[in-house]
Amino acid sequence: MLSTGAIGAEAGPTTAHAAVAGLSVSLSTLAGVTVGAVDSSCAYDPATGNVTGKTVIADGELHLLGIPIPLQVGPVPNTTVALPAGLGTITLNQQSTAPDGTLTVDAVAINLLGGLENVVIARSVCIDAP
Repeated sequence: MLSTGAIGAEAGPTTAHAAVAGLSVSLSTLAGVTVGAVDSSCAYDPATGNVTGKTVIADGELHLLGIPIPLQVGPVPNTTVALPAGLGTITLNQQSTAPDGTLTVDAVAINLLGGLENVVIARSVCIDAP
């Protein structure tokens, strides 16, 4: 079960931003995620030719077996948490770069049952423009 509050997205010539407020994801009786607000962003810097991305999480908690575990406000890229009983993984600030330099930033990526079910929250995509 997934529920959200306000959802927003913006894109410009060199930037992108996606935000979700009031996120609640119930993964099973064993695990869930609640977040006050989460956003991802990326930017291309024409001066350096670099594409960078980040995720910011406000009031985030992972609930495992009824125990709340605070989520990092600014997780490093690809911070992964394994869920109990082989249920799956949650990746915070998931970042991947395509061969053409396009950077994709997913604020929260949930992979369940070995990839049979996937949920991505707040995705931003920036292209490495030549």
